[in-house]
Amino acid sequence: EIIYWDTADDLAADIYSFSELPTPDTPVNPLDLLCALLLSSDSFLQQEIVHKMSLCQFALPLVLPDSENHYHTFLLWALRGVVRTWWAQPPRGVGSLREDSAVLSRAPAVAFVRMEVSSNSKSQLLNAVLGPGHRPRDCFWHRDLNVGTNPREIADGLVEVSWFLPSGREDLDVFPEPVAFLNLRGDIGSHWLQFKLLTEVSSAVFILTDNISKKEYKLLYSMKGSATKYYFILSPYRGKRNTNLRFLNRLIPVLRMDHSHVLVKVSSTDGAGFVRRVRAIVAHVVRAPCR
Repeated sequence: EIIYWDTADDLAADIYSFSELPTPDTPVNPLDLLCALLLSSDSFLQQEIVHKMSLCQFALPLVLPDSENHYHTFLLWALRGVVRTWWAQPPRGVGSLREDSAVLSRAPAVAFVRMEVSSNSKSQLLNAVLGPGHRPRDCFWHRDLNVGTNPREIADGLVEVSWFLPSGREDLDVFPEPVAFLNLRGDIGSHWLQFKLLTEVSSAVFILTDNISKKEYKLLYSMKGSATKYYFILSPYRGKRNTNLRFLNRLIPVLRMDHSHVLVKVSSTDGAGFVRRVRAIVAHVVRAPCR
C-alpha cells in the first residue's frame, strides 16, 4: 500500500508548532547568545562568526568560557582569518598602508577589568577611549544598549578584544600605533585564571571598582611581583573613602604604583576630560616595548 504525504500540511504544522513554543519573559543577553553560538559551533563555523563580527567592527571573543565543563577556549583558530589594516606613519616621510593577521601581530595590549562592583560602565569607557574624537563607537556591548542590562548566564569570564587602528588622520587618530584593548566580562575574583592571563600579556591593567576592602586587598596582594602596570578607576561609596585610602596605600608598594595610578570618577567628573586622561595614560604605557 502506498501512502501519500501532503508536504504542504506537514510544513504548515511545523510552522504552527514552532510559533506556539513558549518565549522567555526576559530576553537573552546578547553576550550569552554569542557564547552559546560559539560553544555549539565547530572551529570552521567559529571562524566564520568571528570574521563577520570583525566586518561589523564588533569586539571579538578571545577567551570563551564554558562554566558547565569547567574549561576555557583560546580562540586563536577562530581569529586567524581576521586581518587588520591601518595607516603607518613613520617619524619622517610619507606613511604607508599596512595589514597584518590579528593572531600574528605584536601590538601592545591594555586590559580593563572589574573587581566586585563598579558604578562606572567598563565597556562604555572602553568605547569612549577607542572612539575617534567625540564619537564613541559601540564595539563593546554595554548596559545602555538594547537588553544590555539583562543578566548574563554564561558569558561571565568571556575575554573580548578590539583594536585601535590609525587611519592617518591626526584629527581622528587617538594613538599613533595599533593598540589592542582587552575586556574581561565579570568579576576578577570569580575569573582569576582569565585575570592572570591578562596581567601576563598586557602592558597595563585598569581595574574598575567602587571600593577596596580587606578581601580585595588580599586578592591583589597575591599579584606581588607582577611586571604589568596597574591602574585603579574608583567610584567610592560615601563613608568608604577612608577604607579605600587605607588599603590603597598598602597596595601601592606591592603593585609598584604611585598615586598617579589611582583615578577617581564620580557623577560630577567631566566625562570627556576623564577619557582624555585615560587615553594619555594608555599612550604613555604603550610607548614602552610591547609584552
